[in-house]
Amino acid sequence: MHTLEELHQHYMAVRARLNAGPPPKPVAIKEPEPEAKPEPVILFFPLPEDQNLTPAQQILKETAEKYGITVRDLKGHCRKLKYSIPRHEAAYRIHMELGFSLPKTGRVLGFRDHTTILNSVRKHHKRMASS
Repeated sequence: MHTLEELHQHYMAVRARLNAGPPPKPVAIKEPEPEAKPEPVILFFPLPEDQNLTPAQQILKETAEKYGITVRDLKGHCRKLKYSIPRHEAAYRIHMELGFSLPKTGRVLGFRDHTTILNSVRKHHKRMASS
């Protein structure tokens, strides 16, 4: 049994003894044809603007509308007065009205440090007292 032919004959003889016959021939399996799925129908219903807003998000939205900027600008990192004064007011309102801690208020306002929020709250409080 040194040639491939001899090995193959020996293999076939062993299989015949074990299985009482030659190995079955492989059968080609046909894959089922994919069924045509109907296109999903997507219905768009206008949702009320204030639905599903948390109180903090509502304060951000109100402050942004008051100053004519976007909520994204409030959470942004621009240091111009056009954006920093509304940001100070939003931080003050969230901290005082909702009772959020300084770190939590910082997370709401774009992941700012609690000391930054403390400075914002103090500045807005001072600004309100001088008005």
